[in-house]
Amino acid sequence: MMNVIFYNPTTQYENTGDLLINKSLVNLLRRHGQLIVNDNNKPAWFLQQLLNESDAKFSEKSKGDGLNFLAKVLLKNVFRTSKEKRKYYVVFVPGHFARKGIRNAAGPVKMLLKMILLRSLGCKFIRVGFSIGDYDIPNAFVESLITRCYTTYAVRDQQSILKAKSYFFKTPEYFPDLAWAYDHSSIGTTIETKNQNQLKYAIFSFRANGIGLNFETEFYSELISHLSSLLKHQLFRNYRIIFAYQVDADRIANRKLADELSNMYSNVEFHNEKLGLDTAYDLYGNADFVITNRLHVLLLAMKANTLSFALINEHINAKIFNILKDNNLVKMVLNIKGITSENHDNIQSCLLKTDEILEEIQISMDRNKEEIERKINMIFE
Repeated sequence: MMNVIFYNPTTQYENTGDLLINKSLVNLLRRHGQLIVNDNNKPAWFLQQLLNESDAKFSEKSKGDGLNFLAKVLLKNVFRTSKEKRKYYVVFVPGHFARKGIRNAAGPVKMLLKMILLRSLGCKFIRVGFSIGDYDIPNAFVESLITRCYTTYAVRDQQSILKAKSYFFKTPEYFPDLAWAYDHSSIGTTIETKNQNQLKYAIFSFRANGIGLNFETEFYSELISHLSSLLKHQLFRNYRIIFAYQVDADRIANRKLADELSNMYSNVEFHNEKLGLDTAYDLYGNADFVITNRLHVLLLAMKANTLSFALINEHINAKIFNILKDNNLVKMVLNIKGITSENHDNIQSCLLKTDEILEEIQISMDRNKEEIERKINMIFE
């Protein structure tokens, strides 16, 4: 029986990390049936990087609501002969999800009613590779009902499993972050021997907020204070320090950090162009190390075989801390509220053991990729 898989990649299009996990997911999905991607109201450049020729575009079938269209398709499927019948799936986007405010519960209620109808007609709902943030009581209640409509409901860190239980959501499975399964060979870039015929460099990339896209002055102040102290150490004098960004909203913060720190340190500079998947993989891959508070800067640098440190508050940046903890990589965490000399010593210690740590990271990548592929195969078998 043929599988038909609907996918609506509604996401933060200005975030290269979101492109990373969406691309990884569709590469896995298209192995298991006809992939139909809802391309309505999506940026052309995003779709160009996400899709290939075998994918069907929803806009060629309907301009309306995807779930309403699917209801009509499922009704027709009920009356097909057993040989003609198809299995229909709706796969939701990965990422980080949280919701508060009574008005924000109204949309999910409508979604719940549609999901109940479609499930009664044989549709299966899949959500994998995401993390759970904070919900208030009304939204947690609605979400707990929605989670029971999923055939597969699988989160990317152990802390999210505990949160799901605390909100009385359907008990989730574990499903690693989709960045671990990303096939970078598809972008056509090649990592050269690190720093061959060029000065050694490190990439710094930061957001100036705990959640959302807005610049937060208090958050930024903590960053600049810690980094200005950290860069005093002799270790960093041996590198060009390049501030770069792969999320549009991070440009202001990284430009401001580079401008202020370059007044103190002559080896600091700013990469004045947003990084796409190919340029990010190349830039990270040829660096000696990366320091960031962005999850998918961290993981993409690891995919590019580069030591990648998370300079974070483990409570505000819980999803990063928990993913590293789940993979026994807490050594890559730098405490932004800690003493800068301790963070410096940790970086220096890891750099002395670069090959050993990169081997540990590779083992984690291989294990996670194998687990992702195994669970995707189980969904569609």
